[in-house]
Amino acid sequence: MKVAKSITLVFLMFLASEILAQETFRFGVSGGFGLSQIEGDNLKGFRKASYETSLLGGFLFKDRNEIIVALGYEQLGSKRKGEDAPRISGNYLSEIDMSQMSLFVAYAKPFNQDWDGSYKLRAKAGLKYNRLLSHNARLVSSSIVDDYELADEDFNSSYLSLRLGIGAKIGSRFLLEVNYEHALQSIIKDSEEIRLNKLIPFGLSVGLSYYLF
Repeated sequence: MKVAKSITLVFLMFLASEILAQETFRFGVSGGFGLSQIEGDNLKGFRKASYETSLLGGFLFKDRNEIIVALGYEQLGSKRKGEDAPRISGNYLSEIDMSQMSLFVAYAKPFNQDWDGSYKLRAKAGLKYNRLLSHNARLVSSSIVDDYELADEDFNSSYLSLRLGIGAKIGSRFLLEVNYEHALQSIIKDSEEIRLNKLIPFGLSVGLSYYLF
């Protein structure tokens, strides 16, 4: 067993050294703006302006395919208009403002490649782990007496989301992207005190990435 483990370790070290010798790492920064919403808040449309920033790391391998790792910060939520009001007694509208740190890991594939390996378009898909930093949530019902404000213990501290994007390369270092993200889990815990749907963030954003090298 020890011999097998040693052989496996040596093989992995050799494989890693070969990859590092032939392939390319790159780093960059990105920022973007978007519109977000919370599924289950009983509001329609994208109501909350949001923004995001992140540090990027990329590992390029065969045919310029890339593994992306991004550490980011963003704000998102849902916003209620003055005329919005619950139509059914006991139902709540949700107005949420929150900020979070995130770790995004994705696979990216280029399209329209030239003979030298450069590309014009790139699609990506990956999972994002989100850790809530702050939140401010208020539920509005058909009766002012029944209005309820979510407390810290009502929120999950983290959740996973799926993120998809397509980007166009601008010059040699810039990438303009359109992204769609949808959470895979609710940001709140089940409650016996109020009748409330699961609250699941989703949103659209436009971002610009700049690769330092």
